[in-house]
Amino acid sequence: HADPEWGGRRILCVGSLGTPGAFSGGINTSGLAVADTEVGTRDHGEGWLRSFLMTRILRECATVAEAVSLVFRTPHAGGGTLLLGDATGAVAAIELAHRGVAAEEPGDTGYVARSNHYASDRLCGHDLAPPEDIGARASRARIATLDHALRALSAPYAVDAIQVLMGRHGDSATAALCWHEDCASPALYASFDAPCHGRWQHIEP
Repeated sequence: HADPEWGGRRILCVGSLGTPGAFSGGINTSGLAVADTEVGTRDHGEGWLRSFLMTRILRECATVAEAVSLVFRTPHAGGGTLLLGDATGAVAAIELAHRGVAAEEPGDTGYVARSNHYASDRLCGHDLAPPEDIGARASRARIATLDHALRALSAPYAVDAIQVLMGRHGDSATAALCWHEDCASPALYASFDAPCHGRWQHIEP
């Protein structure tokens, strides 16, 4: 996305048709990146929805510090987390509820990570799912797996090492970071030419 009013800044969004630009995340030409995770919460109210907020961050901010400042002075509808990183290597995790916001910087670990639960002391207990819920337990297991794996790697993290890490399906000792149904996806096979000599395409919805 680009707009003359953005002073030359462009944003690359991960989203889907009919939704806000940065529906799942994105990066701008200043090198600021943002991604989110879903966390159900009881704490909702009038304010910015997370997906619209991500688009605003990419449009208006160049650094993690600027983005954190914007988030803390903005009212939020509640729910979810944001992960931020910029061109200087700064990173932060932000947890969003309507009546409270919490931010985490990397400290001595060099990274921040979030799954589908609140990890901060400030928002602990604001989750919609109780800690004993199977989804909540799985979310905590994913963070434990990720923490253990990242501590074994050296920063700066190589892209191929992160790709391998995120592709883990889990075992008896670790949680799956890549999770998907092990079944055939619905698909259309189509030829846009004469079927006898056209190229058949496999198209999934």
